[in-house]
Amino acid sequence: NTILQSGNLITADSNKVNHRFVWTNNLAPHNKYGVTGNGTGTPTLETYFPGAVFRQNVLAGGRASSYPADNYFPANLNEVNFIDYAGRNYRLASNSLYKFLGTDGKDLGCDSEALSAALSVTERDYVSKETVTAAMGSPAVLTIDPSGAGEVGAGEAVALNEDNGRSGPFSVLTTAMAGGEHSTRLMLFTTGISGAAPNTNPNNDVRLGDRVLANLAESVGVEARTAEGRVIRLDVEYAGLQGKYSGLDQVNIIIPPELNGIDRIELTIIVGERRSNTGIISFKP
Repeated sequence: NTILQSGNLITADSNKVNHRFVWTNNLAPHNKYGVTGNGTGTPTLETYFPGAVFRQNVLAGGRASSYPADNYFPANLNEVNFIDYAGRNYRLASNSLYKFLGTDGKDLGCDSEALSAALSVTERDYVSKETVTAAMGSPAVLTIDPSGAGEVGAGEAVALNEDNGRSGPFSVLTTAMAGGEHSTRLMLFTTGISGAAPNTNPNNDVRLGDRVLANLAESVGVEARTAEGRVIRLDVEYAGLQGKYSGLDQVNIIIPPELNGIDRIELTIIVGERRSNTGIISFKP
């Protein structure tokens, strides 16, 4: 990734420890504190991200002595040698010192060629995104590492537990902050919902700050299919705009107890006669 943030690169300020943290091949300004929490750089990584893989990154303006080895510290972003920094062309110039230094042998920072290809419109009028390929105007579940099977992406669904923000594998029950357990609610990140589903029940619309988001739950269905072919219709609590990121939709579903312990559930979103690609989730026993 090429990151042009104005503040810290990473801020760790809780008592939680994060394992299996990997930060590689990124290019960003360090700014004042860079990776911070318990000091700058290595102390924070050791405290909050023990065992972290933090290498082959460009931290412009940072100090090498503050970070693990195998990272790079030009004085500023101009020394990176972008093709046209002022013109917002952030590909690395042929004379940049950071070409071909990624752990994968590619340039550090954004893989611009892959990004351009991922955002292109193909001759069949399908739009390819970084995480999902979906027919234009159809609902789509965002997925991680789609397999490319069929005409749309299939892979692990981008989904989070509504209560604690954790990704899968999920439990069918979640402990609420106030205590006690209830059926897990999952947030599925999607596209093609808000522009396709009718809002037939404005009474269940959701207020977000000074905005009202249309809740299209009554017009959206979600099917869960097991490996044995059993299909379970899931209750939808909310479907519509995610509210923060333009173009992103969200579908909130309630998980029934019969999905407990199933390690592969294929989810499909249905709007009218249109069906989405497959998003896969799994549940702990």
